[in-house]
Amino acid sequence: MGIFYNKKIFKDAGVQVPKTIDELKSVSAKIKQKTGKTGLYLRGDDPYWFLSFLYGEGGDMVDAEKKTVTIDNPQGVKALATVKDLVDSKAAITDATNGWDNMQSSFKDGKVAMMINGPWAVTDTYAGKEFADKANLGIAPVPAGSGGQGAPQGGHNLAVYAGSKNLDASYAFTEYMTSVETQTRISKELSLLPTRESVYIKPDVATNEMIMFFKPVVDKAVERPWIPEGGSLFEPIKVEYTKVLTGQTTPEAGAKAIGDSYRKLLKDWK
Repeated sequence: MGIFYNKKIFKDAGVQVPKTIDELKSVSAKIKQKTGKTGLYLRGDDPYWFLSFLYGEGGDMVDAEKKTVTIDNPQGVKALATVKDLVDSKAAITDATNGWDNMQSSFKDGKVAMMINGPWAVTDTYAGKEFADKANLGIAPVPAGSGGQGAPQGGHNLAVYAGSKNLDASYAFTEYMTSVETQTRISKELSLLPTRESVYIKPDVATNEMIMFFKPVVDKAVERPWIPEGGSLFEPIKVEYTKVLTGQTTPEAGAKAIGDSYRKLLKDWK
């Protein structure tokens, strides 16, 4: 995930790309004052979009090694308070439904100056009237919270079923798909980010503008928890994240509710 920004709006407002949450608020305020545009569209209906703020406060969903739920720690509460403050201060706008469509259309039409998104969104963003000149699109790391910069890593995955009757073929396919040669080809043809560091220096990859946009983001990315229940950790965040953004609950209560849900899901975890 990174910050997508409209270079023309930034130039008209006389602002630079924000590197911290405080700068994000001040930049958004100046954009509003100078251009009448809203600074940031903050997607409020998908928990994946919350993770950059959680990691930016030095938090995480869980500590898998210690089998401990961490999302209701002070860092998790601070992350929820941060996104709520962005909306309350009018640095950002949000919606509880149709977040993707509203976010993309608002940014592509020049109604907002920034959005948080990933490499999968670049092609669609270029289709917007604001980006007929592709050079108008800028991408940078999500502004840092009190714990630094962080964005979720992932996630397309390859998995092999333990009960398969074709394990050797499965292993061979996985090795093929994750080889330097194959990742170089996929990166060149589809502009997907490689998982091998060595692929980034290959000529066909190093000259790919879309991939190079995200290289600084990749360098600061945070892995999500590698546990079987990992996919189930998102629904509790989705419910409470939306409720916090829309004022239906407090950051403290929202974080506690997520943590309680996790402890029911993860038996014997603290």
